[in-house]
Amino acid sequence: MGGALMECPPFVRYAYKKGVCMNKSLAFVAGLALACSTAAMAAESGMGKAPAAKESPAVRHAHALFAKLDRNKDGYLDKKEAGRVHALSRDFDHIAKHGKVDRSAFTKWDVVYREAYAKRHHKAMDKKKMKAKEEKKS
Repeated sequence: MGGALMECPPFVRYAYKKGVCMNKSLAFVAGLALACSTAAMAAESGMGKAPAAKESPAVRHAHALFAKLDRNKDGYLDKKEAGRVHALSRDFDHIAKHGKVDRSAFTKWDVVYREAYAKRHHKAMDKKKMKAKEEKKS
């Protein structure tokens, strides 16, 4: 048997050996077509791929906010588009490259900004609670 025939599915090799197919090249072509279609179906269905990592809620929020702010849908925020968010317009010069902010830089900035805001907010709330407890005691 030829080397190319060895790469065919077993049923094609069997048919080739037993003479079931009158035209041996037809058996080879049919087996090759079947193998290619099976590989294409597996690729389409995503077989053999690792599952996609799920994005955190903070990242999803940042992506949604970026989509809202990017009015011209060019994939970047310029100074005018960033001006709609006060904190972003304040930090724009620090995170912008060539006068524009791309989606990944915006996402990093947004996640870090929100975490820092949450920490400040919780500290302030803790201070209020402590003050309220002290007032109750006295």
